[in-house]
Amino acid sequence: MDPLHLLNNHNIGLSMSRIKVWFIQNILAPYRIPLFEKLAEDTNIDFTLILHARSEPHRGNDWSVKDVNNYPFHIRFVHSIKIRKQTYDPFIYFSYDYFVKLLLYQPDVIVCTGFSPATIQSYLYCKLFNKKYIIWNEGTEHTERNIGDLRLRLRRFLAKNASAFVIAGKLSGEYINKILRGHGPYFLSYNCNDTSLIRSKLKPAEKRSDGGNLLYTGSLVKSKGVWELIQALALLQKRGNDIHAYIIGNGGERKAMEEYAEGKRLRNLEFLGFLPFEKSLKYWNRADVLLQLCRMDYNPLVLTEALAAGMPVVCSKYVGSHPDFVHPGKNGYVVDPFKPGEVVDAIEKCLEGNQDGSMSRYALKLSEQLTYDNAAQGFIDAIYFASRD
Repeated sequence: MDPLHLLNNHNIGLSMSRIKVWFIQNILAPYRIPLFEKLAEDTNIDFTLILHARSEPHRGNDWSVKDVNNYPFHIRFVHSIKIRKQTYDPFIYFSYDYFVKLLLYQPDVIVCTGFSPATIQSYLYCKLFNKKYIIWNEGTEHTERNIGDLRLRLRRFLAKNASAFVIAGKLSGEYINKILRGHGPYFLSYNCNDTSLIRSKLKPAEKRSDGGNLLYTGSLVKSKGVWELIQALALLQKRGNDIHAYIIGNGGERKAMEEYAEGKRLRNLEFLGFLPFEKSLKYWNRADVLLQLCRMDYNPLVLTEALAAGMPVVCSKYVGSHPDFVHPGKNGYVVDPFKPGEVVDAIEKCLEGNQDGSMSRYALKLSEQLTYDNAAQGFIDAIYFASRD
């Protein structure tokens, strides 16, 4: 058996009353709504989404919950104190009434996001009342490398007592198994979003590299690797490559990046600012390679979009989902973003390797597994397992 005991059994069945399931999150990400909707559709599950906050200041309006009645599932809020962190996730929440609500409403199974203070409260409740909790983990050995010894011991304790784990890919499973010594079982739920617009507008099955257009889309901040991207573009230009790069997004580093690019006299580099996704599609259509050179990211959705677009990817080795979504030589390459020569070599290989469209076809094949049905099934199977444990 695989050392992660990875399970996705679509035939796990129950003959019992409905399972009262709580799924706790900081805020409601819009791309998660179809996932939660599918969980709520399961006739064996009485699903409630628990949220710490209606919105966060760095998120747009799409991430704000205005009316809970607008959603096809139950939403309940807990009162929390929000503390800013200087890490990838900007806030940590301490709820002062979550445990009271657990006592009042008595859920059977709790799906906890990572190892937050709410996970500790969930453990205490489950221990007292013989209930079950599941840990959903997207973190990897790299993203979690800076936690101290005390937090590591606490995580190992919480992992030891969890009934099951939902993982976002190979590396997130290895972190639980290897570092936290979790016993499993492990259920797979890939991060995904709605890529139907990409498929309908871009005709990805026909895509092939016929030029040298590169694309980055995301925040213009240091952690996303945009500085490394610009340095690679400077090397490309030095090598005499006639390549055009589109950078979509805004952020605190934009002005400095533009000034740097101007000082280096980088040709054919366009900073396009923020664009609604529909308006960005014309640049997706022109692009031959997507660049994702972040210094740390769990599961960037832009990778799933690249797969659906049939676009080869040059991807940082610090992306948590790269073993699942970027297969070297097949639909892209995994690189050290701090080595411009390695990045440039990978770009050139993608441009050459996809002239016949083979990398695009491989990417499209990979994208077939990235559906909300599959993502929801991983959670559903974990919930069924925990409720019978």
